[in-house]
Amino acid sequence: MLNQQLNKSRLNDLLQPGMGPILFALEENEGCSVKTLAERTQRSTPTLSNTLKRMKAKGLIQTKSDKEDKRAVCISITAKSKKLLPRLHAMHENMLNIALSKVKTKKFKLLKEQLGQMSEAMRESAQS
Repeated sequence: MLNQQLNKSRLNDLLQPGMGPILFALEENEGCSVKTLAERTQRSTPTLSNTLKRMKAKGLIQTKSDKEDKRAVCISITAKSKKLLPRLHAMHENMLNIALSKVKTKKFKLLKEQLGQMSEAMRESAQS
């Protein structure tokens, strides 16, 4: 479904599965470290590093050394990514609507509450 949406949105030549959540996390945490981004996206550092290399090659992110810790790398989205984000958010919203189209209102509220609890538990686990 994701590949279909990427094709439909004409983003398939620029984005690959897994890149969207990274861009969303960077949108909220501009200039964060690879370690922080790995925690936010719940990806292993090696997996994230490979995806970041592809994203940098496509001009979606930029990296620079941390001013305080020269060993750390800070990651930011580029103007190209900022321009893509509204389309990416719309695509995400569309996929969510498709996925939830058969869920009844009462069940949706319960599902949303449970997913929120799961998300919170995962965030707490990542921080400890």
